[in-house]
Amino acid sequence: MQKIYLLLGILLLLGLPANAQMAKFKALFLFNFGQNIGWPEKNNSNDFIITIIGDSDIADALGELATSRTIGGNNLVVREANSINEVENSHIVFLSDRQSDSLSQLVSLKRDKPVLIVGDRQGLCRKGAGITFLMMDGNLTFEICAETIEEYGLVCSRRLLTLGVDPQ
Repeated sequence: MQKIYLLLGILLLLGLPANAQMAKFKALFLFNFGQNIGWPEKNNSNDFIITIIGDSDIADALGELATSRTIGGNNLVVREANSINEVENSHIVFLSDRQSDSLSQLVSLKRDKPVLIVGDRQGLCRKGAGITFLMMDGNLTFEICAETIEEYGLVCSRRLLTLGVDPQ
């Protein structure tokens, strides 16, 4: 019985770095999305705000980036939220897989605002997200829906469009 617990413990430890590494990759993607989207004229704030809903690992990884990076000359601010009701004045909103059932409500709240909604479940582009993460051949990539992004008053760079996968 002890061997089973030891084996389970080892498997859990092996899984932690992979999860932490994936969170760092997603944080880098989110940062790069901010760099490669055309945003409307900025408001009175000097902050570029990314709100993470339901994934503290990604929020932590992005918070590390925020200490040394800017987006468009603006301070990178990372906010963590437990629900869509806590999302205010964000440029990018990341919706974790666990929270993806809230997408339609988030889309309703943000439809007239210049915000990029990024989902963590494949297929959310067809439901109103501008970008969704997915795994292809063991690699992290993303679906991108330029039409949806443009509906929010944002502009995708050609570079970003060529790197993403067209949702079908």
